Amino acid sequence: LGTTTSNNLFRFTKDGENRITYRGNKTRYFQVSASLSYQGSAADMTLILYIAKKGVVIPETKVYGRPSVGFFSSAGILAIPIIGTVQMKKDDYIEIWAERFDGTGNMSTVSLNLTAR
Repeated sequence: LGTTTSNNLFRFTKDGENRITYRGNKTRYFQVSASLSYQGSAADMTLILYIAKKGVVIPETKVYGRPSVGFFSSAGILAIPIIGTVQMKKDDYIEIWAERFDGTGNMSTVSLNLTAR
């Protein structure tokens, strides 16, 4: 959950929170890039983050993260890039999904940026 803002949406619309929908008439391939910063509430938590299209994950975009021991992290906040190519037709939508791989705790999203070109 969270409040999102969107700008420069060409052939896309923001539908609700955390979702953008393609409104173009032609089926196209988009290079989708996201950057996500998050903080975990437990030291043993590993998350999987990925791009999902119409509620189905795109396995090639999976990225694993462990915020308490991240390469650039000493305070438990980790920044992760998520990149993939997605074929979209009219009314397809994309989202960023997260799931706990192992451990305990919760995730707090600090920032999320998503671009489809």
